[in-house]
Amino acid sequence: MDDTTKPDAAGFRFIGKPLPRKEDERLVTGRGRFTDDFKLDGQTYAAMVRSPHPHARIVGIDTAAAQKMPGVRGVFTGADCAAEKLAPIPHDPVPKTKFDMKLSAPGGGAVFGGPHMLLPADQVRHVGEAVAMVVAETKAQALDAAEAVAVQYDELPFVLHSEDAMRPGAPVLWDEVPNNILVETLFGDAAATDRAFARAAHVIARDFHIGRVTGVPLEPRAALGAYDAASGRYTLYAGSGGAVRQKSELATVLGIPPETLRVLSHDVGGNFGTRNRVFVEFGLVLWAAKKIGRPVKFTATRSEAFLSDYQGRDLVTKVELALDDKGKFLAMRATNISNVGARCVSLSPLSKGAGLIPGPYAIAAAHLRAMAVFTNTTPTNAYRSSGRPEVTFAIERLVDAAADELGIDRIALRRKNLIRPEAMPYRNAVGMTYDSGRYAANMDRAMDIADWQGFPARRRDAKRRGKLLGRGLANYVESSIGAPREQARISVQPEGRVDVVIGTQPSGQGHETSFAQVISDLLHVPAESVRIILGDTDVVKVGGGSHSGRSMRHAATVFAKAAGMLIDKAKAIAAIAMGSTPEHVSFDDGRFSSRDTNRTFDFFELAQEAARLALPDGLKDRLAVVADNEMHEPVFPNGTAICEVEVDAETGEVTITRYACIDDVGRCINPLIVHGQTHGAIAQGVGQAMWEQIFLDAGSGQPLTGSLMDYGMPRADTLPAFRTEIAEVLSPTNPLGIKAGGEGGTTAAPVVVVSAVLDALRELGVRDLTMPLTPDKVWDAIRQAKARSN
Repeated sequence: MDDTTKPDAAGFRFIGKPLPRKEDERLVTGRGRFTDDFKLDGQTYAAMVRSPHPHARIVGIDTAAAQKMPGVRGVFTGADCAAEKLAPIPHDPVPKTKFDMKLSAPGGGAVFGGPHMLLPADQVRHVGEAVAMVVAETKAQALDAAEAVAVQYDELPFVLHSEDAMRPGAPVLWDEVPNNILVETLFGDAAATDRAFARAAHVIARDFHIGRVTGVPLEPRAALGAYDAASGRYTLYAGSGGAVRQKSELATVLGIPPETLRVLSHDVGGNFGTRNRVFVEFGLVLWAAKKIGRPVKFTATRSEAFLSDYQGRDLVTKVELALDDKGKFLAMRATNISNVGARCVSLSPLSKGAGLIPGPYAIAAAHLRAMAVFTNTTPTNAYRSSGRPEVTFAIERLVDAAADELGIDRIALRRKNLIRPEAMPYRNAVGMTYDSGRYAANMDRAMDIADWQGFPARRRDAKRRGKLLGRGLANYVESSIGAPREQARISVQPEGRVDVVIGTQPSGQGHETSFAQVISDLLHVPAESVRIILGDTDVVKVGGGSHSGRSMRHAATVFAKAAGMLIDKAKAIAAIAMGSTPEHVSFDDGRFSSRDTNRTFDFFELAQEAARLALPDGLKDRLAVVADNEMHEPVFPNGTAICEVEVDAETGEVTITRYACIDDVGRCINPLIVHGQTHGAIAQGVGQAMWEQIFLDAGSGQPLTGSLMDYGMPRADTLPAFRTEIAEVLSPTNPLGIKAGGEGGTTAAPVVVVSAVLDALRELGVRDLTMPLTPDKVWDAIRQAKARSN
C-alpha cells in the first residue's frame, strides 16, 4: 500500500486524497459523449424562428413559403402546439424543502409564474423567444427555411428593469399580475427591527443593483429527440442538471406516461445553473420527431444561447444597517427585488438570498421584503451560488461603508460582529440556522496567506510605478439545500467491479472520481474498481440532479446508508458460505470473517462465492441493494476572500494582482477537485465584477451582448495565480460532515473585487462603482471625482 492509500486520522484511505480525475482521459482524448456528438439514423435538423421584439402580439405566422423549400419536413407554430394540447413546462419555481424561505404572492397564496408554452400562440414577451420551429433534412436547409417564415407582429410597450416594471402604468406582461409583482413576502421581525433602528447611534443605507449575466457554458445547449412508433417510446438526448426531473416535466408537457420517455444526459459541457430547467427545444424535438416520424436534432448557436439561455443574477437590493456607538451591529433592513424575466422559471435565487441577508454577522434583528417582478427579458434561473453573491455583495459593501463613515478599521469592525464558533448552531435574524463554522479563523487565515502585512510595501511600490494599489476583503456564508430525495443502487459484480447508480448529474465536477472515493472507503474496495452510472433514466429511476451544491452531500449520505445495507446483506451471504450465522460474521479492514471458520472473503471474493451458492429468496439478488434517502437540512459553506488590484488612473484599467481565499467545505472528499472548483468559481465571480453583463438597449429592448465579441469573459491572462486553501469544519447534518465546495469561490468574488478597486481609488474620492468595472467606467469615475475636488 502506498502513502496515498494509508488511512488518515479518521480512518479513510481515499476520502480526502487528491486523486486525479478518472474521467479526464476520456474527455481530453475526444471520447466524451456530449449531446451534439450523437447522431441517429434518419436524423433531421431543427432551426428556430425567434422574436425580434421584446413585447408584441402575434397577429399571424405564414409558413407556406417555408413549407415548400427544399428538404423541409415540417414547420411548427404555437397554434400547432395549442391544437395538440401540449401543456406548459411545469417549472415549479418555488423552492419547497422544509428549510427553504417560503415565498408567496403578494398578500399570500400561490405564485403565478406565467405559462411557459413550447411556442407561444398569443404574444412574445422577450427578444429571442421562439415562435416557430422548422425541421429539414440538413441544418442549412432548416436555417434557410426559417428565414422564409413570415411572422406578423403588433408591437406592444415593453419594460426591462424591475423597478420600472413596478411603477404605476408600466407595461403589463400578464393580465393575471397587473402590477408585474408576482412575489412579495416579508421575513424577520419588523417591530424588533424598528426598535433597534430607533435606538441606533448610526444607520448606514445603500442601494445596489447586481446586474444580469449569463452562464456561457462551453457546450451550447442541444437536444436530439426520437420516437419509436413500434414501442410508443420517446428518447431524448440532452445535457442537463438532472435527467430524472426533466423526464417528469417533459412527460407532462407531451401528455404521455413518464415510462414512455427515456432521457439520456451523458457528458455535459458546463451548467452553472443554466441547464437546471427544461428548455422549450427539448419538448419540441420530441414532439416533432413523432410528427414527422424521424429523429430531430437542435443545436443552439452561441448567439442563440446569449439570447435565450436562462440568465442569472439581476437583483436590486436596498439595505440598511443599524449600529451602536461602539460599532456593534444591531439590526438590518432589506428589500430584495428579483427580475425573473418574462416567465418565472426559478425563485431559487430570491429564496436562497433571503435566508442569508445578515451574512456571517451576529445581527439580532432583521426585516426583509422579498419581491419578484416580471419584465420583457429572458427568464432568469439559478446561477452559480444562486442568490448568495448578491446578498454577500450588499452586506459586505455595507460593512465597508460603515467602517468608512464611523472611522473604524474594517477588519476590527468585522471581527467585532462575526458569529462566534461557540454560538453554533446559530439561528440568524430571518430564521436560517447555520450548522457550523469558524468565521474569524477563516478571516485570520486568509489574511495570513494573502500576506496582509506586506500590503503597505506593495502599495508604495505600485505608487512608484504610477499605479494605485487597493485591496478588498469579504467574508461570506452561503447555503446548500437542493432537492431532498436521492437514491443509490449498489451492486458488487463477481468480475471485480462495483456498479453504483446515482441520480446526480455532473457537468465537470468529477463525480466519477470523488463518488468512487467515497464508495471505496465505505466498502474497502479499490477506487478504480468503482463504476459510477448516471444520466440514463432507464437506469436511474430516482434522483435530484446536480444543483445548489447538493451532489456530494446527498450522494455520500445515501452511499453511507446503502453501504450499511450492503454489508449487512454480505454478512448474511458470508454466513451461508462459512456455515455460520450473520451475527458471528464481522467486516474488518475489507474482509468478512467468522469465529466459526478460518475462511475469509473480501467483497469480490464473496460475490464469486455467492454466484455458486443456492441462496434463499431474500438474498437471490446477491450483493445488490437499493437505498433511498430524504434530507432537508441545509449546510452552510463559508469563508473569506482577499483581492488586490492595481488601477491605472490614466486609463482606468484594472489589473488583479493577487487573490487568496479560504473556503470551509466541511469534509473535503478530493482536494484536487475542490481546488479546481474553487478556481473556476472565482473566475466566474471575478468575471461579473470586471467584464460580464447582459446589456439591453433601453430604447429597443435589444440585447447588445449577443456574441463573445461583445460579452466580456475572464481569460487566463487576466487572472493571477490564486492562493486557495480549504477549511474543514464538519457539518453535523450528515454522516460525513460534508458541506459543499463548488460555489463558495463565486460568492465573495464580485464584492471583494469591487471593494479592492474602491480602496485603490479612495484617495481620489471615488466611493461607489457599479459592475462590471470596465476601464471606461473606472476612468469616468476618476474624472468625475477629480472634477468635484477642484
